[in-house]
Amino acid sequence: VYCGTGACSVANQYEISRRLSELFGISGHNMSFEDRMWITAWHTIMGLNSMCPHLYLYSMKGARKRDFPPTISHHQPYWRHNKLFEEYSARLCYFATAGKNTPEICIIHPLESRYIEYMQGIADSQDKKFEQLLERMMSTHRNFDIGDEQIISETGTVKNGKFIINKAAYRTVLLPEMLTIRKSTVELLNEFNQSGGTVLLCGGFPSFIDGEDNPEVLSILKDIATEVDESSLREIFNENDPPLFSLSGQGNEQIWSHLRTVSNGNLLQLSNTSRLKSYQIHIRFANMNVPTALWNPVNGDCLKLESDPDGSYSIEFAPAQTWILSTGNSAKNAVYTGTYVLPKNAETLISLNNLFEGRRLNPNAIVLDFANFSIDNGKTWTDPEPVLAFYERSAQRPYKGPLMLKFEVQVDELPENCSLVMEQPEMYTTIQLNGKEVKYTETGFYIDAAFKTQSVLPLLKKGKNEIILSLDYLSPVITSANARERYGTEIESIYLTGDFAVSVTSAEKPLAETWRSIRKELPPKAPVNRFKSFVLNQEKNVFSGDITTQGYPFYAGSFEFSADFDIASLENMARYKIIFPEFEAILIEVNVNGTDFPVIFSNPWESDITEALLTGKNQLRITLTNGLRNLLGPHHHTGGEFTEVGPATFHGDAGWPNTNIKAGDWDWYDARLSGNPVLWRDTYHTIPFGILDSPVIQKVK
Repeated sequence: VYCGTGACSVANQYEISRRLSELFGISGHNMSFEDRMWITAWHTIMGLNSMCPHLYLYSMKGARKRDFPPTISHHQPYWRHNKLFEEYSARLCYFATAGKNTPEICIIHPLESRYIEYMQGIADSQDKKFEQLLERMMSTHRNFDIGDEQIISETGTVKNGKFIINKAAYRTVLLPEMLTIRKSTVELLNEFNQSGGTVLLCGGFPSFIDGEDNPEVLSILKDIATEVDESSLREIFNENDPPLFSLSGQGNEQIWSHLRTVSNGNLLQLSNTSRLKSYQIHIRFANMNVPTALWNPVNGDCLKLESDPDGSYSIEFAPAQTWILSTGNSAKNAVYTGTYVLPKNAETLISLNNLFEGRRLNPNAIVLDFANFSIDNGKTWTDPEPVLAFYERSAQRPYKGPLMLKFEVQVDELPENCSLVMEQPEMYTTIQLNGKEVKYTETGFYIDAAFKTQSVLPLLKKGKNEIILSLDYLSPVITSANARERYGTEIESIYLTGDFAVSVTSAEKPLAETWRSIRKELPPKAPVNRFKSFVLNQEKNVFSGDITTQGYPFYAGSFEFSADFDIASLENMARYKIIFPEFEAILIEVNVNGTDFPVIFSNPWESDITEALLTGKNQLRITLTNGLRNLLGPHHHTGGEFTEVGPATFHGDAGWPNTNIKAGDWDWYDARLSGNPVLWRDTYHTIPFGILDSPVIQKVK
């Protein structure tokens, strides 16, 4: 709210149509489409309309996979459907570019007060108060701008009873809690008040004028400004200046709005800021006779709205859902794809047995990120430790010379095929599996072009398998401006991929309280798995619930689940939906009797399957797709799962974003050896993936 409103306010005042924002960074490899939709809607609600997504990696080689993910790129398993989100984003950005946003309320920014408060150590708490005021303003459903005192001093005037900042005009000016205000601002506000303008104040009068005691000028401000309570702002605004629309209904303050004026009409974005609750909201326009259309930015549908008896429109908002309404010509000339109908109480016909035949659609994988190290040509070896631990320790205690890494993997049943996946295999002088040399002669890769694959099935054996890599090693010099020196020799995890199950042989109790769950405004997630050891095994074909515990702890890709169900009879005037009460995935694809339905990627997590249903036996196929989180981590952080992910989250050191809750260890690699690390854990933390609760078939008449 803070940054977006400020940027767009200046753009409004200077009539700059395009407003750019970078978004999605540090959210982690598990960031969902709904996460991105929620964040995008917040941006366009503020008026931002050009999005710069963080991040598209050309390559995830080395440290790049940990560089404040996610990578929103071809690496992601969901990439083939990414256009569904991009089309949603494009529709919202188109909305936020059409016509004009003409706020009639200006809030003076307390920036210069912050200069003083930073020195007093209270700026953070004051910033929080200002953010709360802005959030309160959003719940009034009135467009507003922020006024910067420097810009006001340069371009501010009063004309026709309006407070003018460059090319923007306001009927009302609101002062937040401020320690100091400029004399020039007070003088302009006085002129504005004398011309009939309204000056309001929340949080008490400033103590200083231009940072100094000036009772005379301060008394002018006290004469012209009316003190009001934040909770009464909506009523005061509506009384002073009747709104073009109003929202009512429980939870309407969670629905934020952005009104734009277009030729002979208006556009209105309404977004549910809650990720947890659905709300039924009633919308009333001041002109109840104007044509009104409802647009769905998820699929572009234009729906005809039918008014309630009192002239208002009732609309259901699922968590994080956005609707756009248009009035005037755009609604009058719209081509409707249907009529909007409120969700109705449904009759549950079938609760499917949560037992499915299943098959993966991509290779399975096991991550090997612990190794023994030798610097004396294999005469002595260290105990197993994270590859990243050796790499980071060598940055502090430089080493240049021969290095050997030994990875171990246990195999109970030989797979049908198996490949060794390594980054930059060409930098190793020898690669051996069970004493036999491995040469990379194939041209394939896994996930990333730098993750080279080589079939090694003939070299595998039951029991313990050893993979030994030899190379000439050069420690990273993290302060160097030269890239080759800065990164040194980028030793990384290796992988085995293929047709096998990765069975968990030792585990700890799942972690329910995670760093993500601390964010109470986000949807609750199933507890994070904590696995300790694994073995390669044969896959099974029947699954229930979380499949990471059933052979796929590191799996990245799509997984297909199949089942049959019977329907005794079908009613002509009824609609039938499949509902997903609880699952863990980014996308859901539904196929009934050979008919594919639109991909589900946000609330409401349901699909209308009426057109494909048959009386009697029906065949159901559900395909779930996840992200790169379980493959690339972070795997070893005590926080389990996160909303802020950076390099430190993969290591356990004290760098940001770990500073928010626990400091971590700058020397986490040595703290681990001492047995008392703050954040690092040798256990593997992976998030669930699968259909966690039985899907439901519902009938709606």
